[in-house]
Amino acid sequence: MKEKRKTEREQETAFDHEKLEVYQVALEYLALIHETLSTFPAGSADLKDQLGRAGSSIVLNIPEGNAKPRHSRDRRKFFRIALGSAQESAGGWDVARIRVYCSSESATLAKRRLHRIVCMLCRMVR
Repeated sequence: MKEKRKTEREQETAFDHEKLEVYQVALEYLALIHETLSTFPAGSADLKDQLGRAGSSIVLNIPEGNAKPRHSRDRRKFFRIALGSAQESAGGWDVARIRVYCSSESATLAKRRLHRIVCMLCRMVR
């Protein structure tokens, strides 16, 4: 009997969390902020660091929560941490816009991605 060959996509996806849409969007968001934060002016290191750490927190807490048993408190706890980091990030983009560290368009684009993440995480913590 022939073994079923895995598709290239299946070989790339070795972990369950990689199949989650929220994780994929969080990765896209992290790439977006990495690109945008590199354009922030001198003197913005505090906010760059905060937004970078919050973005990483979103990405890192989704897999940790997903590894916990379904419907467990621990699972929801990690998804809530990711949710809090996403909401914190939304405020950070408002600060960046007000301090003119980025354009309104850049802040709006980041916040749109965050809104998608927040909506999905809200469903996951129920």
